[in-house]
Amino acid sequence: MPSRWRQRNADNDQTICRKETGGGGDCLFYSIAEGLASGGLVDTDGSPYTVPKLRRIVARAFVGRREGGEYDEKLFRERMDAFVALEASGEQWPDEWSPSAIMEQDAYVDTKGVIWDTSTMAQKADAVEHELSQCGNSHWGTAVDLELLEDVLDVGFIILSQQTGRVYNYRLDSDTTREHYMLLFYQDDIHFQLAALAVPAEEESGTASVDTSPSPKMRLKSLFSAAEVPRYMKTIWQEDCRQPWPCSKL
Repeated sequence: MPSRWRQRNADNDQTICRKETGGGGDCLFYSIAEGLASGGLVDTDGSPYTVPKLRRIVARAFVGRREGGEYDEKLFRERMDAFVALEASGEQWPDEWSPSAIMEQDAYVDTKGVIWDTSTMAQKADAVEHELSQCGNSHWGTAVDLELLEDVLDVGFIILSQQTGRVYNYRLDSDTTREHYMLLFYQDDIHFQLAALAVPAEEESGTASVDTSPSPKMRLKSLFSAAEVPRYMKTIWQEDCRQPWPCSKL
């Protein structure tokens, strides 16, 4: 871990490690897939969460796609307005696909060279959903993806920033208790890795206190149920985000 986190962890007698899970534009999704698998969380059909599946979840959620196939036009327009503005800002837009080209033109050439008819708003939503679902560096995982995945998976993310040595608060409306919480590490404001906290090896139920256990045997844990999130993680989250831990007491 970087020096800022090593010192902070040492001051609190804690050990946090990070694991490289993959890159190529998919680092956020690789890290989350690995974290979900480490805790045994699977999709409703019993299949594991993969990078392509997580990207499809983001894509569908972004356009407000419903079970019947319809999309939420109002929500889609609002989100695309923000993306178009971000793209216009220049260096703040890291992706290869173009929100403005989709929204302003009746035909769009995607990152694979395929021409899309985008003459209607529904067709624009189809094109955006396609681009967001592509693996690789066509679309890099951002706070938007984290928020969408958090809402769909019911998993909150505690993100440890290398740059600041603090928890990165990726959303302001973080007052909802999630079923699970996952530790992630954000390196150089561009690369995500899976993070893990050393906890007592015999602690499986989450009923004992992680921080006060006398056991010398430890294991690394990245995914916690809401009931077993260690006090240390709640404390630094509250200190750095300057918000109370979501709907919960320390």
